[in-house]
Amino acid sequence: MSYMCTLLVRSLRGTDSDIAVSFFCGLQTINNDPLTGLGGLIRSLISHILSVHDFNLGFIDAEYEQQFQQYDVEYLASLFRTLVEQLPRNRVLFYIIDGISFYEKSKDMVEVDAVT
Repeated sequence: MSYMCTLLVRSLRGTDSDIAVSFFCGLQTINNDPLTGLGGLIRSLISHILSVHDFNLGFIDAEYEQQFQQYDVEYLASLFRTLVEQLPRNRVLFYIIDGISFYEKSKDMVEVDAVT
């Protein structure tokens, strides 16, 4: 399945109107990896999307910044949604998450819902 996701991402990145961001959960399973877990997933998606468009970040205040530094998943998901809303309407965003089942443990389900 990961191979198919890779091919899909590559084909989507070859077009001018589409934006494809991806995350491969199975590659981020080491505990000391900064992208481990749902916080790492959403931070990775945010960094990908920030690289494809010039966003207005004026809405980020001190509280947002503090929550981001603590990797609060709900705030990070909120930031991702706000960024997506700023994308031009003529662009299509695809985000491909391979292996989300790595995070579908009972303790993570609330955060999985916030991210997805």
